[in-house]
Amino acid sequence: MVTSNHVHLLVQDWEGRDVITNSRAGRSGQQYNQRKRRKGAYWEDRYHATAMEGGQHLRQCLGYIAYHKEETYNMTDAEKNAEIVRRGYAAFNSADMKTLTEVFDENASWHTPGQSPIAGAARGREAVFTQFGRYGGDTEGTFKAILKEVLWSDSGRVVGIHHNTATRNGKQLDTWCCIVFEFKNGRIIEGREHFYDLYNWDAFWS
Repeated sequence: MVTSNHVHLLVQDWEGRDVITNSRAGRSGQQYNQRKRRKGAYWEDRYHATAMEGGQHLRQCLGYIAYHKEETYNMTDAEKNAEIVRRGYAAFNSADMKTLTEVFDENASWHTPGQSPIAGAARGREAVFTQFGRYGGDTEGTFKAILKEVLWSDSGRVVGIHHNTATRNGKQLDTWCCIVFEFKNGRIIEGREHFYDLYNWDAFWS
């Protein structure tokens, strides 16, 4: 549970396996340092752990956490936008149109760079979804955008960094991309794709 100034994390020992993976801790630390303009490890001077047994000790711990539940941390608008982007990526990769409709404004636009047949601007939510449909349809469902990191700023703008893979007519897509998302009233109003290897992207769709 996250409160206004600290986190209660109750975990069970799973035969020596890491409870918090290094990659997750690294991403959390990087995002926290960016927000707070600080340096150092995420847990530096911040971590306290107590081993406990079951029974009464565990019940007391659960009671303490429940008592402090009212201190729940309120997310900023930028953090809420970042969660919307994560939902959007998951919905895109699973073809969850209901969720995509919830996260995209009806007047949203989508901008794809390059010289390929799918380059250009799609304006309006239905046009954006038609563009998404081409990504999946023209690749027989092999197109994936695997989210790697989400960054955000105090302005509310969010950047999603992902890895694209797909196959089409004997061609292989394998490139990284970042999308800059703009928001309006808690929904995505604009997305702009920026490819690390635009040549690979254009060649794949041409």
